[in-house]
Amino acid sequence: PYMTDVLTVPTTGDLIVEVSGSYDIVRIANELGINDVLGGDMMTDVYTMAANEDNDGYDGLFPITNNSFVNALGQPTDEGDPYNWWNESFWVNVPFTDANGDCRAPLPDNLCNFDFVTKLGHETSDAAESRAIIDSMINYFAPRAFNALDLGETCSFSTDTDDLPAEVAQLTVAPNPAQNDILLSTDSDMLMRTVSVFDAQGRLVRFLDGMSARQLTIAREGMPAGMYYIRVRFDEGLATHRVVFQ
Repeated sequence: PYMTDVLTVPTTGDLIVEVSGSYDIVRIANELGINDVLGGDMMTDVYTMAANEDNDGYDGLFPITNNSFVNALGQPTDEGDPYNWWNESFWVNVPFTDANGDCRAPLPDNLCNFDFVTKLGHETSDAAESRAIIDSMINYFAPRAFNALDLGETCSFSTDTDDLPAEVAQLTVAPNPAQNDILLSTDSDMLMRTVSVFDAQGRLVRFLDGMSARQLTIAREGMPAGMYYIRVRFDEGLATHRVVFQ
């Protein structure tokens, strides 16, 4: 559980024990001052900004919003661990059975395999998407660990040391808020080389490279409504801009 609730067996619904999850643990740690050593109040990187959208001000908490979908059995499902992935072609051939050869879930024999059962709780097994979430978690964690372990001068992480001031990048996004596609442009003489789009949870959802341009149209292409952070790399440094899709 994210807060405090009774832990259950996913496949049977059996009740086990009441436990407290990351939200309540971090909340209490912050209230006791334990997490002051993380130095998060000095950080303005995209991962911190994304986490702060959902963590109710409890630094050290990096929420991963559940992805809701309808699984193959028609059941509404909240994906709880989107950082996991697997090889479908391998696990579809591995039976989900007990020592007696009986299926460990109420499924017909032709569906009783690890791939099918795992997909009941995951919308995708895509490795790139999962690694992007893991990368985001590490980028949130690393500077706080640096501070907590007292490895040097306090780290006020801002994603990259070569962030460009707004007046230098002269980066604009229009329209903002947007209904559909957006136009990314700079009035400076610098050229955009790569563009990364992160969602409000800090997950990389779009990456464009091989460019040499002062203007770029970013297609919405099904991105859900919400806040996003656009990270542009120039030869001279990096610039970040926030955009909202309605």
